[in-house]
Amino acid sequence: GRKNMHPVFSPSEDKIAFASNRRYDYGIFDLYLMDLGTKEVKRLDKKVNPCISFSPDGNKIVYSKTQFFAPERAFLSDLYLIDGKTQRKRRLTYGLRAGQPVFSPKGDRIVFVRQEGGNSNLYLLEVKTSKVFSLTNHHDGLTQNFSPSFSPDGEKVAFASFLQGKRDIYLLDLKNRITSPLTLDDADDRCP
Repeated sequence: GRKNMHPVFSPSEDKIAFASNRRYDYGIFDLYLMDLGTKEVKRLDKKVNPCISFSPDGNKIVYSKTQFFAPERAFLSDLYLIDGKTQRKRRLTYGLRAGQPVFSPKGDRIVFVRQEGGNSNLYLLEVKTSKVFSLTNHHDGLTQNFSPSFSPDGEKVAFASFLQGKRDIYLLDLKNRITSPLTLDDADDRCP
């Protein structure tokens, strides 16, 4: 069967980007863009990871792809940027095991999740310079941070964290790098 995942509206709400396994088995996805006016669907890239984000102007989409690298003998995920009109692609990271990218409200930064040493940490990428900064710094082999989302002003990032057997929602202030819990309970809190 066909599986379409993670639909995201463009800021102008006239397009939807989504991942679909139309040409593959269950676990392999391509990136598609649908024009809601014409119902035209075009494939933008092959073999992508399903989490995607539009730039605030709606012209670009950030996503990640996993590829096998022979020298490292590993599958590594990196971030890519594609122009929805020209389909011109730009690779943003190299060998970072990066995924779950989200544009900031101004479009100048991207927050993403990096897999490293048994942990998932949050990182920030400056789009113009391609500089990458660590936002969380867990190295216990257990803590998993995921599902980042910018606040409307771009000054904070909400995210889910699996820590000490519980999954809760946290808020990270980007200016002072202080993380505050929004939930601390027995519920399985996800996807802020």
